[in-house]
Amino acid sequence: MKLGGSILVAEDNKSNQLLITLLLEDMNIDVTFANNGEEAVTLYEKSISSKEKFSLILMDSNMPVMGGIEATQSIKALNGYYETPSSCINCKCS
Repeated sequence: MKLGGSILVAEDNKSNQLLITLLLEDMNIDVTFANNGEEAVTLYEKSISSKEKFSLILMDSNMPVMGGIEATQSIKALNGYYETPSSCINCKCS
């Protein structure tokens, strides 16, 4: 299936980043990774003035520096915020 679009993924775990890449690579989706919530806010802020907007945000709920819930709140508070669907992801495997 070819979907297209651009997704911002905030995920600090490299194995999960690889898994997400493998799942989305055949769908014509451009994936931008942030390693923590603070990076996600910065990347989203840069996209506000860019022609390339994110179609979706996938946010890990538990990350260093800034967690997903706080990052999502910060993104929504940005001047120039454009309506972007977001989903919090959380995977604990042991």
